Amino acid sequence: MMLKSTGNASRETRSMIESKPVNYARSNGQLDEPEQPIKIVTAPLHRFVRLCDQKDTQIFTFVIVPQLIRGLVDQISSMPFVYGHHLWRLIVHRKEPHLGVFLECLSIANCFEDGSNSQDCNVVVDATFSIQNRQHFSRNEQFELNRVVFSLEERQVGRNAFIELAELSSRKFLFDDGKCLLEVQLQQIKTTLNLNAYPCQDPANKGPFGFKGAGTHTVHAAGINGVPVQIPVHAYLETSVFNYAGFMWKFA
Repeated sequence: MMLKSTGNASRETRSMIESKPVNYARSNGQLDEPEQPIKIVTAPLHRFVRLCDQKDTQIFTFVIVPQLIRGLVDQISSMPFVYGHHLWRLIVHRKEPHLGVFLECLSIANCFEDGSNSQDCNVVVDATFSIQNRQHFSRNEQFELNRVVFSLEERQVGRNAFIELAELSSRKFLFDDGKCLLEVQLQQIKTTLNLNAYPCQDPANKGPFGFKGAGTHTVHAAGINGVPVQIPVHAYLETSVFNYAGFMWKFA
């Protein structure tokens, strides 16, 4: 069996991290003022650490901005970041009296080019969420999700009630400027793809005048309940195309 690359990922996948252009509209032959983009509050990446261990541990530290803590916005999210050849996003939301955090796998929605529901993609990872304490790391507030599974139906995992908003100040999580740091540690990622395979013409049998007649001979084998079946000697199968690490692939 061979793994073939069929080229770059789809335009839709690549555009997930591209910024939207400003729209200039014309009316009555005149150039109108550009539309004002919607201001979205994000959680900027503060620090990234890769431990280079057997578990491929990577630590992403994000800044939780004061607009969320003070209630000026209800939710913020990070820019997409890469771990284990997948695109991820951190989502932090405010719902009195708690602060909630979720991790979303973005690329799992575009695993298959044909969008078939008969195929499946699962991503398993260990995730640890931790709010950094100003005074000492032993006072950090954290929770772990071990071997959590992301799928086409379940793309977000996390906790609605991570910490009470009042504790951010009383337990010394906030800095003087009203910000705090949220650390996400990811490790031991595993991607599982269940693919459909289809019989097709073997490219090796293709000649200058089309496909040769090879591959028509069969052998007998024991099937289910002992019923004999015939299997082509030169059977050739290809899977459907799938997206991984920014490229389109298929098995043959």
